Amino acid sequence: MFGQLEANDNVVLRYSLLYDFFTHFSAVTLYGLPIAQCLAPHFLFHIQSFGDQNRLNQSFINNLRKKYSFFTMGNITEKLVSLESITPVPFKRNKKSILLSDDYESFADEHLKEYDVTLYKGKYKMNDRVKNGRFTYCHLQDEVNKIRNNAEVKKQEVHIEAQLNRQLTTCSNHYYFKKRAFQIWLLATYKKIIRWVSVLESLIQKVKPGAIVVSSEASVYGTILCLLAKKYGIPLLNIPLVAIGDRSLIPARADYYFVWGKKQKEWLLQRHVKESAIIETGNIYFYYKKTKPTRTKQAFYREQNIPSHHLIMTFTTQPLLNANKRIEQWLKTVPIHLPVTIIIKKHRSDQHTYSLIKNQNNVRILPNDYPLYTVLHYSHCVMTIASTTGFEAALLEKPLLILQPQISYPYMLNDNESAAFFAKARAGEVITNEASLVSTIKKINKSNVFMEELTERGRKFVENTILTVDEAPLLVKKHIEEILLK
Repeated sequence: MFGQLEANDNVVLRYSLLYDFFTHFSAVTLYGLPIAQCLAPHFLFHIQSFGDQNRLNQSFINNLRKKYSFFTMGNITEKLVSLESITPVPFKRNKKSILLSDDYESFADEHLKEYDVTLYKGKYKMNDRVKNGRFTYCHLQDEVNKIRNNAEVKKQEVHIEAQLNRQLTTCSNHYYFKKRAFQIWLLATYKKIIRWVSVLESLIQKVKPGAIVVSSEASVYGTILCLLAKKYGIPLLNIPLVAIGDRSLIPARADYYFVWGKKQKEWLLQRHVKESAIIETGNIYFYYKKTKPTRTKQAFYREQNIPSHHLIMTFTTQPLLNANKRIEQWLKTVPIHLPVTIIIKKHRSDQHTYSLIKNQNNVRILPNDYPLYTVLHYSHCVMTIASTTGFEAALLEKPLLILQPQISYPYMLNDNESAAFFAKARAGEVITNEASLVSTIKKINKSNVFMEELTERGRKFVENTILTVDEAPLLVKKHIEEILLK
């Protein structure tokens, strides 16, 4: 639900070029799928340098906006999906078979016992938990690696390359596709996609799923699964686990969206997703992620060497390097004499070292793998920019401080005002500089009433955002079964 409705310059530039990519190269197909659409995640990453170089070229961007009528995210979604032409193929689905990401394993273990469940994982290792003997597991990257030198794949490479070269001859006047750098990228990257499509096509044929469940439509395998679902008429369900933005959704192709609540429903409607495709179920991720502390409060304070009378203010980070550097400077100004300990719970992709403050007596930096819910349970207040942990903290009735430093332009991680969601939703106290941070922390120390005011803001935010957590697994199962029976 992160991201504004208006199409800003960044997304106009990005999706105009994607639109052209679809227009020029969708005629090249692989297993009946347009290869341009299969390549979309790679392509959007590839054009980052072009976006960086042209993001301030207002005349160029305005011309693109008018040419494609890209004024809202809904316009963009509708136009991109309109370019897809996939011929349906007759396919006998097994309505007792479900294909879903291993992120849903806990849910499947509890609620899908009567189904043949196949769990897939993309580029990272399967979850470390002991594998369930009732499930079939597929590590997609391993399967992709196995067919690197497959004769059929090599034959496909020759066939696709000839088609791509023919298409490139028609692009001599295009401002981007005529560039040698693009052509080199295209003729190298398509080979990766052939292997991914081949693996996922084989998986579909083997599993014959009655439904496919994804948490993101814009990953490499999420994209291809969406396209294969269209080809074979398999219902595809997007069940978001963490907070999503436009970059993990567009182009929106799913048949059904299981949303957290009315805010996410409104957000999808703005992106021209049909209301009949949207089902409010609450969030199953929070249900299974929510755990009890792994140690007592006394043990936690002792372990982290925190004075027993101190309040704990936890900053859950995101991989926004410049923003984190700025917040570190803010945190450095918090007076040492205040009875407050600042804990920094780093995102696994946060590479910042926090060297300015890591040795201060009032700061603790936890390892990336430290149990999140242990920290949240014992925090008196949680500070975040726009992390999913903000929702988790609010569900635990922890007051939120919404940190809003000026965020520099990272092509992917701060597009379309995605970092301003909590602030706009008034989920907590908005912090815009070191002075407001220090004054707010002092106010928290002095006033239980202020703490309760912040907690109440969080409660209202949760009410408006998340239909349910406790009932979410039952609702998700109910609607999956209804879809399977159609």
